[in-house]
This record gives sequence, C-alpha cells and structure tokens, in this order.
Amino acid sequence: MFFVCALQVAWYWYFVLAFVDVQGNYLGTSLRAIWSKFHNTLRSIIERKDLESVKWSATMISLFLGFAASTFLFYTVVPFVLKVDWMYYLAFVLAAIGLIIYSVHDNKKADGTTNEDEPDSLQYERLAEESSAAYNGVLAA
Repeated sequence: MFFVCALQVAWYWYFVLAFVDVQGNYLGTSLRAIWSKFHNTLRSIIERKDLESVKWSATMISLFLGFAASTFLFYTVVPFVLKVDWMYYLAFVLAAIGLIIYSVHDNKKADGTTNEDEPDSLQYERLAEESSAAYNGVLAA
C-alpha cells in the first residue's frame, strides 16, 4: 500500500530534493548533532558504572584524545573539501526532465485496477517443461 502511494507523487515534488540535498544539509546536520549530543549524554549516564570500571592510564587517555581529535578534524575539514560540482546540477536537471517525460507519457493508471479485456497470458507465460511436468504429476528437480 505504501509503495502505491509513493508512486503517485507528482513529478514536481522532486524539485524539492535540490534544496534538501544542497542547502538543507546544514540544517539537517546541525539537528543530527543536537540529537547525537543528547543521545550520548543519556547513554553515558546509563553506562556510568561501566565507565567507572575502566582502568584509565596515560596510554588509554592519549588514544582516546587522539581518536577524538582526528574525528573532530575529519568532520570539520570534509565539508570544505567535498564541494558540490556543477555536474550535480546537470544530473539533477536531467533526472527532472526524465521524470517529466515519464509522467507525461505514462499510459498505465496507478489506481490499482486492472483491465478486464487484457488476458493474463500477456503478462505471464508458462514454460512448456513446467506445464507438462505439472500435468504428469512429476516434480522437476
């Protein structure tokens, strides 16, 4: 049922993806960061006894700080390195044109009804070996 409804979305709603993918990424990332901060705080409160049982040494602390620093650097630098190329916009326009052409020239209705005049043999064809084996009562291995 969900897939039938998803296919009935008008083609022009896909234009929203251009803004969500590029400009909306900042908002989505910041909301995800807020949720992650809340989740990690709650998780550390729940797992407090496990954190207290860790034997903290200079090696463990330096490994933890190194991992935290490298992760912070990675997530800080990557948005500046990975810029959106002009080919993204070209691909988006071509995909939008394809959706428009597909929507305009779509002959079949998406309401789930079938045509009574159209025989089932056009859609499905039984193979000769399978039909003779089933007719004779022999199971094909």
